[in-house]
Amino acid sequence: AIIGAGLSVGIGFGLQELVANFISGILLLFEQSIRPGDIVEVEGRMGTVEKLRIRSTTVRTFDNVEVIIPNQQLLTSSVTTYTHTNRRIRIRMSIGASYDADPQEVRDALMTACSRHGLVLKEPAPLVFFVGYGASSIDFEIMVWVEDISTMYQTRSDLFFMIWREFEKRQIEIPYPQRDLHLRSGVPWNDLVDALRPGRDDADADAVDQRDVSPVKANEKPDEPVNPLKKLDEKRPLS
Repeated sequence: AIIGAGLSVGIGFGLQELVANFISGILLLFEQSIRPGDIVEVEGRMGTVEKLRIRSTTVRTFDNVEVIIPNQQLLTSSVTTYTHTNRRIRIRMSIGASYDADPQEVRDALMTACSRHGLVLKEPAPLVFFVGYGASSIDFEIMVWVEDISTMYQTRSDLFFMIWREFEKRQIEIPYPQRDLHLRSGVPWNDLVDALRPGRDDADADAVDQRDVSPVKANEKPDEPVNPLKKLDEKRPLS
């Protein structure tokens, strides 16, 4: 009797999930909130809807991986659809320029690169914003629109190439991270350079601070500590 009751409970839960997915599939088919061919993102997984069945939905990611998602999950979790009404999408890009550059010149270079790309829409027009002062750069953000989401990654890559060439033409530098280095007196320069090489650990770097320890050459005994009482005995006259 106990085993039968346990089986009944297990079967009940299984049927409950099956019925929930079945009803969710009917609702999805009826409402058409998700359709085959749509590009969606569910819990961080982005891809194209291939099949919408009664119990589950198949999404093929951009890495060509098929993900089978229970229909109940599509109704109970947040789903981002990029192509439900249209395939137009906005691209955001962050760019940094050297503090030696004129901000207006940087903005003009970015606008020139965006306006010359054939897939970037003229309306809505590209936007360039000066967004802040970074640790090593003045920071800008670009916003452009493309007609089809399938061209998003290629357009983004093209713009980075075009911005690079435009910066070179105008002699605008893309800065490296900068740090202020304070040297303490007494540190040998060669030891400091050696400690800052890539691959050195903290123990190697700490060895630079051990300036009071003098190296002992081969076959050379280290100096013995001086005994002050012995010095007094040496100076005392013999009686």
